[in-house]
Amino acid sequence: MILREAVVMRIAICEDEEVVAQQIWGYLFDKEEIEAQYFLGPEKLLAEYENGKRFDVLFCDACMEGMDGIELCRKLRKYDSDLYIVFITNYVEYAPAGYEIGLFRYLLKPVTKEMVEKVLAEIRQDADKGGRLVLKTSFGNMIVSAKDILYMEIQDKETEIHCEDSVFRVSKSLGELEEMVADMPFFRIHRKYLVNLERVREFDQFQLTLDDGNFLPISYRKTHEFKVALYQFLQQRK
Repeated sequence: MILREAVVMRIAICEDEEVVAQQIWGYLFDKEEIEAQYFLGPEKLLAEYENGKRFDVLFCDACMEGMDGIELCRKLRKYDSDLYIVFITNYVEYAPAGYEIGLFRYLLKPVTKEMVEKVLAEIRQDADKGGRLVLKTSFGNMIVSAKDILYMEIQDKETEIHCEDSVFRVSKSLGELEEMVADMPFFRIHRKYLVNLERVREFDQFQLTLDDGNFLPISYRKTHEFKVALYQFLQQRK
């Protein structure tokens, strides 16, 4: 299988003042673990989302001409419920309205490099404990929603993470990753495989089928434990 290069933290900046947009982009562009892009107005960013583009973090001006930040983020939420939204505003009293669209933080202008670095550190911490994993790859730190992971597989001395639209490797062992997802619906079905129970479509005593149609073997010694774990998971979802 050909590995796609892992995407690092993808950041969008939406601001109708070009000076402000370039300033924030300037704080980020030289960081290897970050891929940053700025948009001079909401329509251009929305068009990117409509064409399938996704970001991990959005720095968004709360008050823009035409479509304001609240309206833009309402539309973006239809495409992406996991997006971290950081509002940039001149007015403290304007900021609370952002919480209806899942605002993570707001920054008061003028935005400094220290403010940006602090909020990104907070995002990494939140992702680490909120159903998302911060995984270190050779390309930098990558934020991955646990629900997007299909399964993890031992490959040589590394572990391969299989997601819906990408495959990448991390240097952690499968055992270490198993500990990281101990509170999430993952199960070790085989020495080589750790599977997301949420993505299991069907199974028998020998193998299971995932949402993407992939088949994975179930160790004979793990068959009963797997059935119990899957049953408990399905019961909790009711």
